Amino acid sequence: ILTNPTELIYGNVNDFFDTVMYILVAASSVSLVVAGILVGLMIYMSVIERVKEIGILTALGARRSNIRALFIFESASIGAVSSLIALSIALTISWIINTIFNNTVIRLFYSLGIFVFENMQLLRIDIITIILVFIIAIVYAVICGLIPAILASRLKAIDALRKE
Repeated sequence: ILTNPTELIYGNVNDFFDTVMYILVAASSVSLVVAGILVGLMIYMSVIERVKEIGILTALGARRSNIRALFIFESASIGAVSSLIALSIALTISWIINTIFNNTVIRLFYSLGIFVFENMQLLRIDIITIILVFIIAIVYAVICGLIPAILASRLKAIDALRKE
């Protein structure tokens, strides 16, 4: 029976990275739900604070779709800004991790007498991934802001102007 320790090590490393990936997916799923709830709450608070404005717009002839579009645009802009902030943080973290990894690997290879001239990337973020995440963040923010936007569009002018 021949055993290959390289395959055993490779399998253990793959199992470790799979476990880490499942933990990260679970944590990001929870934070995604919390972020959606917070976007919905922010839009709802915006609706509550701008009841008079909604009443004036309705009295001047704005339709329900106009008011709904106003709050949907606001939630889309929140999604766009948050995805830009997340992208800048992710790119910074990946740059730091790649720099640390390259310095460590180059030192290890130099100590073994192997000369490496290329930079290796442990984390790589593709432009397609960036675009997809950006679009998904905007769509998710719009979906989370739909309920408050619909509630705002259903306010009648007389009721909105009476509220203090």
